[in-house]
Amino acid sequence: MAKKDGIYKRGKTYWITYTDASGKRRWESSKSQYYAAADKLLAIRKTETAQGKLPEILAKRERTPFSELAEKYIEFCAHQKNSRDKSNIVNNFLVPYFGKKDVSSIKISEFESFYSKQLGSVSTSTANRRFATLKNMITKAADWGFASDESLKAVRKIKLHSEKETWRLRYLSHEEATELLNVCSGDLRDIVVMALSTGMRRGEILDLQWNYVRLDVGFIYVIKSKGAESRQVPISPDLLEMLTRRSTGIEDQAEYVFPSPVSGGRRESVPGGSSTGFSTACKMAGIENFRFHDLRHTFASWLVMAGVDLTTVSRLMGHKSLAMTLRYSHLAPGHLHSAVKTIPTFNSPVETPKYSYMIEWSEADNSYLAKSPQFPQLISQGNTPAEALKSIELAVTAEASAQKLIENQRDN
Repeated sequence: MAKKDGIYKRGKTYWITYTDASGKRRWESSKSQYYAAADKLLAIRKTETAQGKLPEILAKRERTPFSELAEKYIEFCAHQKNSRDKSNIVNNFLVPYFGKKDVSSIKISEFESFYSKQLGSVSTSTANRRFATLKNMITKAADWGFASDESLKAVRKIKLHSEKETWRLRYLSHEEATELLNVCSGDLRDIVVMALSTGMRRGEILDLQWNYVRLDVGFIYVIKSKGAESRQVPISPDLLEMLTRRSTGIEDQAEYVFPSPVSGGRRESVPGGSSTGFSTACKMAGIENFRFHDLRHTFASWLVMAGVDLTTVSRLMGHKSLAMTLRYSHLAPGHLHSAVKTIPTFNSPVETPKYSYMIEWSEADNSYLAKSPQFPQLISQGNTPAEALKSIELAVTAEASAQKLIENQRDN
């Protein structure tokens, strides 16, 4: 909360707040960690207000178009690990929407409208990432003097939707995967094989360079991972065949495994556009409600249904925590029923076979005894345990055969 004298601290920097000559409440950074510097700046602003002048820095800030802020922000993020993702969001979604609108004049209703349109066209997690980038831009704009705290407060009032409420799990059966591959060709087919065989994200596949593909040891090294940690992914036989074919004839190993057909550099999207080519293939294969990222769900689901432990699945997926892997551990109803069927039956009576034998140690006779429930007479009795065991060997064999017969009858 601001102090009465109009000076307050945000982080390590002192800020001032005052009412300018137009009657509008203003917030401004002193860009200093010292209270005296903020006090001096506040005195200057009060003098300018008394003279009816609007500070030059505020006039400049009000005229800052969003597109200009975008250029500065992209430059600021250039050395961050997720700079490519942020640049894509800014250039393809934020700038086209806000254009040259003055940063300080953007109202909360406009922020809400942008977020609402994103929720209506993409998944909640994607919409949240795009709006989080917008929030960070406005925060930096305030730090740089391009936006007031009013704009910052407005964008921070938007409450993001919970991703847990809308998280979806969609995966392919083996038959569906085969149908999809049958209608894919060229780079699209190879990229789908890569996704199904490794669970790698779209960006990780497009970022993959030959330097990190070790066909000799059978591993792919994922360096640019969303979780900020590298991981190793084993190369399956199908994937090995595909990678070997793609690597054949490449002079000096092209930098990217799936290079752009135009520039030869990094491919920006799956063939046919960001989703068009893949979506068309899904329609041809009769697969509905399926996105490219669902290939990653498919990889994880297949592993879990095959009995692979969640810790191993988590490592292959590159998850930061096991809790994230639990979302991929959903099993189809058929697999759940199969699991329950392994529990023994408690209520049904167990049939005793006609020729079933029971073996026990007799303290009184100092020997092993083999008994039949139907024929309680003594089958054999020896002076020593070794002699008794030898004499009842036939009884033991009959017991095993009878139990096997019961199991076969239950299975049928």
